[in-house]
Formats: sequence, structure tokens, C-alpha cells
Amino acid sequence: MLERRERDGEILERYFWNAVCKKFSDFASLSRLLVEAYDYVLVEINEVKFLAIAPVYEQPTIPTLVNHMKKISSEKNLPVVYHPRSLTYSKMKGLLQQKVPFIVDGKQAYLPFLGTFLQAIGDERNKNVRFSLPAQLLAMMYLYSREPFLYIKKAVEFLPYSAMSITRAMRELEASELFYVEKDKQSNVLRSQLAKQELFEELKARFNSPIWKCGYIDNGCVVKAMVLAGEDALAEKSMLANTLPTKYATYKKNVDLSVLHSELLDNKKQSELQLWSYNPLLFSQLDIPDPISLVLSLMDIHDERVEQALDGIMEEVWERQHGTWIKKF
Repeated sequence: MLERRERDGEILERYFWNAVCKKFSDFASLSRLLVEAYDYVLVEINEVKFLAIAPVYEQPTIPTLVNHMKKISSEKNLPVVYHPRSLTYSKMKGLLQQKVPFIVDGKQAYLPFLGTFLQAIGDERNKNVRFSLPAQLLAMMYLYSREPFLYIKKAVEFLPYSAMSITRAMRELEASELFYVEKDKQSNVLRSQLAKQELFEELKARFNSPIWKCGYIDNGCVVKAMVLAGEDALAEKSMLANTLPTKYATYKKNVDLSVLHSELLDNKKQSELQLWSYNPLLFSQLDIPDPISLVLSLMDIHDERVEQALDGIMEEVWERQHGTWIKKF
């Protein structure tokens, strides 16, 4: 934790040329929860002192953060500034509405007690840049991991890519500023300061649909490697009704494209076949795709019943009530 405090101080000094940062260790009268939840740095700019606090783990909700900052400020008689590694646009907007001082390294600073509000350009430009497929699958594996972190060596063992490709994917996620990477001995560990549900909402704009190509096949051509997809897969986990033609998905390299028809002639004798960019069962232990893949494959379906069913299965994911559906990491 000490190394992290020193690093945070160095970052602040680079951001504010006239900042003087010192180690803060006067935790008397602060609760253990507050001491362990944040890294603290004492900062002085133009003879004004304040405490910069950086969350050690996930970022707290705004009401919790406001409550914590008020307590710290009251006990230490100093302004308190929130200093996370990254900040989503929606979170920044919420902090501004609550007039919560914050600094995001080299990006934004809102210090009303100093009359400072800066915003670096470029955030919106990079906000919706789509991830490569390895980066997307690595992010999905993180979202499904049981812990709020993911060892990269575990991803190398599980995902269908080389160690070099996974390392590039890790750097791509880190560059998005929604993730950060730490070292644990000789291993890289992927983390995020966003809760996984909040992180997923930010990631959806950067994720691609798994569907590479779509067509129709005669029902007699359906084989074991093809699994229920779309609304039909969703119907297995919700009250949604099945549809015609029945929808299936398979990895794109599993199919001879000559059996795929571009037109639907008979919805009872033909099925829709989605060719996916990755194995539809990569993260699933059942005979249907995993929840996140289903959400991404149905992004263009604007049906209230489908949206409600998807919200329901994702709620089970965040509450870890999905049973044996998802593989364990």
C-alpha cells in the first residue's frame, strides 16, 4: 500500500507542476473501514492542503463516497479529493452534480476550493472504440471470474489464443482505462475499479456481436455442433416463447458455407443458422450460449419482452445466481 501511495503522489506532482505530495499516516480517529478502503496522499498546491484518496479496490457508489469524504474531511479538517485511476463519463457527471472534488490522472480535475476545473480532450473520441476479439473475450472472462480480478496466466490457459495475443489484449483493455494491470510476483493481474455490472454497461459500446454471418439451413442439416441461439436460447432460461424459424449458432469454421441459404423459404422446414466469431459454448456449461454472448447477439432486437428477459438473466449473473450455466474461473 505504501508503494501505491508514493506512486499516486508522483502522478499528482506530474499533473500539477506546483504540487507537493507527502506520505499521509495520521489515521487517528478514522475507522478501520476508511483506512483500508483508500490510499491517502497529502497534497499542497499554492499553500492549500488537501487529502487525495484513491480507492484500493472497486470504486464506491457516489452516495457512499460522499459519506466517506465528509467523515474524513471532518476528522482531519482538510478538503478531500477523490483520485481514482479512471472515471466513466456517467460517474464524472454524477460527481459534478454532487460537487465532489476529483482528479483523474492527466484527464480531468475538479477542485472547486482551488477554482479549478480542467478536462482533457480525447476521452469521447476513444469512448466507443471497438475491442479486438481477443480483448473482448478477455474482458468477458474477467466479468465472469469469481473474484474482482483475473490472473492473465489463467486466461492464457483458457482462451484460444497465444500468450502474446493475450498480452496484447490485456494492453488493449488497459488502454481503455476501464481496466488496470498489477503485478503479483511474476504474474500480471487484470483489475477494474468499477463494479462488474457498471463495467459491463461501459463495455457494451466497445463489444461486437458474436454473429459473423447469418443464413438458413434445411432442418436435416442441423448437427450436434449447432446449439440453440437468439430468442430460442433465451427461452430456455426465461418465460419467452420459442420462435420460428428455430435459431442455432455454431463456430464459423465448423460449417461448409455451401449449405447456407440467403433466403428463408419455409420457416417450418428451415432453421436460422448464426455463424459466430468464437465458439458459442466457450463460457457456457450448458447447451446454450452464455448470458453476455446472448445479450450481444440480440443487441439489434428491439422487443420489450426480449429486453426484459435479458435483464433478468444478467441480474442472475451479477447476483451470482446463474447456477451451473457459466464456467468457473
